[in-house]
Amino acid sequence: MFLVRCSFIFILFFLINFFITSSFAQTGALNLPNGGTHINNSNLSGSDYAIYGSGNNELTVTNNATLSANTFDGMWNCCFATTTFINNGSITAVRNGIGQFGGSSISFTNNASINVTGTKSGSGVGFYSYGTGTYVNTGTITGREGMILEGGNHVIRNTGVITASVVDLNISSGTVTSLTNSEGGNNVLTYSGKVPTNYYIIISSLNNYGKLSVTNPTDSMTFNIDNTSSVALNSTYSSVLQGSITLSNTQGTYGGYRWNLVRNGSDYDLIITASRLAYNEIVTTIKLVNTATQLEAIRTNGTKSTLTNTLDNLSAAQLESAVKKIQGTSIVKTSTQSVQAQSNFKTALSAVTSPGSSSSITNVTKTNQGNLTFADLQK
Repeated sequence: MFLVRCSFIFILFFLINFFITSSFAQTGALNLPNGGTHINNSNLSGSDYAIYGSGNNELTVTNNATLSANTFDGMWNCCFATTTFINNGSITAVRNGIGQFGGSSISFTNNASINVTGTKSGSGVGFYSYGTGTYVNTGTITGREGMILEGGNHVIRNTGVITASVVDLNISSGTVTSLTNSEGGNNVLTYSGKVPTNYYIIISSLNNYGKLSVTNPTDSMTFNIDNTSSVALNSTYSSVLQGSITLSNTQGTYGGYRWNLVRNGSDYDLIITASRLAYNEIVTTIKLVNTATQLEAIRTNGTKSTLTNTLDNLSAAQLESAVKKIQGTSIVKTSTQSVQAQSNFKTALSAVTSPGSSSSITNVTKTNQGNLTFADLQK
């Protein structure tokens, strides 16, 4: 009886182990368990993955062919590894086009096409990342969600097209420190979650510029114009931002022009003008604002034109540095003159207030507030 029971338990254990092994031993058409650098020029089709990596290794893969995965991902790596995936070909997958779980140095780039067919939550994702990394799309991503980014810090640059049925960028956790975007027109880039720390719009023309629509936003965002942009004087770029976004700034300068974000219903329009910013608007360091305000007054009065013309041609950083130097020099001169003035005044005062000189006091101490008396001078 004992032997029968032991045999039964052994067989049951074997069957359970076999089931677990066969169910979870996911593999790719190309398996890269040892990391390394690989260039794929062959079309690959896998039941689970097209390209599969695993382990705490450094893995770099450049794909120049067609990848297809019937269950999970086109390219995938796990866990806590340094990963670089570059797609120059075509990827068709069910769960993720390119995916990674864990890691503090992740880089995904799509220069061609990714089509993800999954329709349930957690699938149909172009890029999925749990970790810290940089994500670049210059091609096309089509699916349920364009990117799901979790944990860590993320940098995103989208100069291609993301078309998602739910949302283009889903930031469920972590922080997007920088988002740069040129996608707009009739295919606005949609975004859900904590807003980017910095957003950079790319403007190519009056009819070709980035638009960002945010739902469920938290935190505040700084708006910037990307340095590759070309803007037109006295122009308006409509609906560049959409949604209840809290902004850290609504004006600035770019290419010698001034820009302003102006509310238009629930959207923000970007308006470009030739108007300059005042020195005290450009200088943001609190202890320098007073000096910058005085310099702006000098410019308004038209005096010291050589100085103000020089200041006008400085960048924001150069202007702040110049104001700091001007303020420092002024303080030193004022302090020196103050000591000298006090010494001279003390000498003069001693002479004026000495016995027998009181008759001349009112003749030499007149002020715009009235004459000082002998008692005032003694104090």
